[in-house]
Amino acid sequence: MRVAAISLCVVALAVSGAAAQTMLADFESGNPFSGGTVVADPENAANKVLYVASGTVTLDLAAALAPGEGIAMRVYDQGLSALDNAEHTGPAEDSRPGPAVYGWNLGVAGTYTWGVVLLNKSYLGGNAGYGWTGNQYGPDFPMGPTSIWSMDYYGGPRQADALSIIGTGTIANPQVPGDGKWSTWTFTFNPDGSMSAANDGIPNPALSSSPAGVESAITRIYVASHTADMGEVWVDDVRIVTGGTCNPGDADGDGDVDLDDFVILKNNFGTATGATCAQGDFDGDGDVDLDDFVLLKNNFGATY
Repeated sequence: MRVAAISLCVVALAVSGAAAQTMLADFESGNPFSGGTVVADPENAANKVLYVASGTVTLDLAAALAPGEGIAMRVYDQGLSALDNAEHTGPAEDSRPGPAVYGWNLGVAGTYTWGVVLLNKSYLGGNAGYGWTGNQYGPDFPMGPTSIWSMDYYGGPRQADALSIIGTGTIANPQVPGDGKWSTWTFTFNPDGSMSAANDGIPNPALSSSPAGVESAITRIYVASHTADMGEVWVDDVRIVTGGTCNPGDADGDGDVDLDDFVILKNNFGTATGATCAQGDFDGDGDVDLDDFVLLKNNFGATY
C-alpha cells in the first residue's frame, strides 16, 4: 500500500489502553536532581524544566531498573556553541578545528556509564551528530560522578543543525537564531543485559545497542553540561518507561515499517499517557497522536 493511502486511514484511528510509566521529574513541583535550576521552558513559558549550565547533576533511583525498563527524558538541543563568533560566520554544522570538543552529556549509569554526548570531532563531521558509549567492543566507562567521552558515533543529523548564538539574547530570542528543538532520548536496560539508546528524531544506527551481558543494574540518571565548549542543556519529563526502544515506525520490532505497525498505532491512537514505542509512541512523549503517525508515515517501507 502506498504511503498516501495510509494517510487516508488516519480518520479511522481508534483509542486503546496504555502501558505503565513512572514520572520521576516534570519539574512543575520541584527538582529531585542534585543540582541545576528549574526555569521556564525555552519554547513554552508556562512549563517548567531543568536547566544545567555547567557540571554534572544526578538522580539516584529508588530501585534499579528491571530488565526491559528504560529512562526517557526530553532534551532541548539549542545548538549554542560558546566558541562560535557572534557573526556566526562558520558553517551550520560548525566544523571548527580541534581534536575533541564536547557539549552536553546525559544518560544513565549502573556498573557502567551509558549516554550520549554532543561532540565536535573533525573525523566525525564536526558536530553534525552525537557520540554514544554503547560501543561495539564493550563498555569502557565505569560509573563515576563526571564523564565526557564518545566511543562510537551515534549519528545525526543533529536535532539543531543551525547554531544559535546567545550573546546578549536569550534562548527564546537569541542574538543569532538557530533551530533549537525538543526531542526524547531513551536509554533501555534490555533483558539480555545490553543497553540501547534511541532518539525520536533520528533513525537508530547500527551501533545503537551495546553487546549483551555487559550491564547488571541501572541505578542513576545524570545530566552534564560544559559551557566552556558547546553549551548548556535543558531537560524535562524524566521518566521510567517499559517496552524498550524501537526504530521510528517499527512498533512490532521486526526490523521494518509496514501495515502491521500501522495497525498497532491505529489500535492505540489517542492514548494520552503511558504509551511506549511498542504501542506506537515513536516520539517518546508518552502518547500516541498525529506526531507518531507522521513518523510512521515518513518511515513507511524502511528496514532497520
